[in-house]
Amino acid sequence: MNNLLSQTQQWQPALHLQGDRKILALLLVQLEETEEQIDSLEQFRTALLNRITRIQGNQ
Repeated sequence: MNNLLSQTQQWQPALHLQGDRKILALLLVQLEETEEQIDSLEQFRTALLNRITRIQGNQ
């Protein structure tokens, strides 16, 4: 019973929630970075397609 009591005293919901918030914040940052990379890749793709179209038009 003492073991169970010490385990429940060690678990602190406020700290657990702070950890969850930190993880969510990190995931949000990663998501934003990924979205920026997607935007950049889409712009690069568009530029490449335009260049291919111009090259084909010159032939």
